[in-house]
Amino acid sequence: RRPPRSTLFPYTTLFRSAVAASRRVAVGARSTGGQTDELRRVRAESAKTERALQEKLRQAKKEAKTVERREADLARRLKEREHRISQHEATIRQQQKDLREIQLKSLKQSKEIQQLKQENGRLSALAERAKTPVRTRGAADSPQAVEKQLGAMRREMSALRDELARPRGAGASAAEK
Repeated sequence: RRPPRSTLFPYTTLFRSAVAASRRVAVGARSTGGQTDELRRVRAESAKTERALQEKLRQAKKEAKTVERREADLARRLKEREHRISQHEATIRQQQKDLREIQLKSLKQSKEIQQLKQENGRLSALAERAKTPVRTRGAADSPQAVEKQLGAMRREMSALRDELARPRGAGASAAEK
């Protein structure tokens, strides 16, 4: 026995057997000179089988088109979703970048505020020192005591000049040391 001719073996064999049967009957009917009831029955069965096969083929094609449409629709929706996700991710990355920049600015501003507070404290202390009255020379003050007091005042004035001459950042780093 030969192997089947196609993967559609049961359908093709059924169709071929129905066609072969109708041919055999047709040959037998020709030899008898007319169409018999058997020939009509076989032809009717053959036509019925062919219509059923045609209907099954039409339904299979229809189902295949439906499946293809569904696959195409799913692929399109998946592509749209991936596009929306990538846009969302890009937005998140930009927002994270903006947040980092804001945090850096805030950190810089808080450092500047801290430096300004320190400088304000130093200036307040200098202002308090400047408010203290200078002692005038009394009868009980010796020249050595006055010289000592004058030297202290000169040193203090020199320190004040140095402190005022220093830039902001340098004052903060010197105070931190």
